[in-house]
Amino acid sequence: MPGASRKPIKAASWFRVVGERERPPFVFAWFCRRWSWEKDGLRKKADAELAEANTPTLAMTFPTTDSNSVVAPIYPKAMPVVLRTEVEFETWLHGDVETALAPQKPLPDDALELDFTGEKSDRV
Repeated sequence: MPGASRKPIKAASWFRVVGERERPPFVFAWFCRRWSWEKDGLRKKADAELAEANTPTLAMTFPTTDSNSVVAPIYPKAMPVVLRTEVEFETWLHGDVETALAPQKPLPDDALELDFTGEKSDRV
């Protein structure tokens, strides 16, 4: 994988999807399921109160793919799977498994730009 040996940049980085219009729509592919406090347990100590009340909670994750050359200098290991067209989105939601997996590849380098890199404000 290109760029995998590079050290990631330790700063907040924002990327922009490039398209025919400014701010073209896109989505991250993702999975979601109901969290079972009994079966899955606590995710962290702060969840104890939610578990005691049996609060309905969803667990969510998103698949990743290899980083393209725009993302690799910041996140060398992976980037989220990005769906840019209505066809990709509908296929992800309603297609058979083999067809739905087809868009799970890095975006072309010219489909993404680094928009901003700056200091992380959440670091103390």
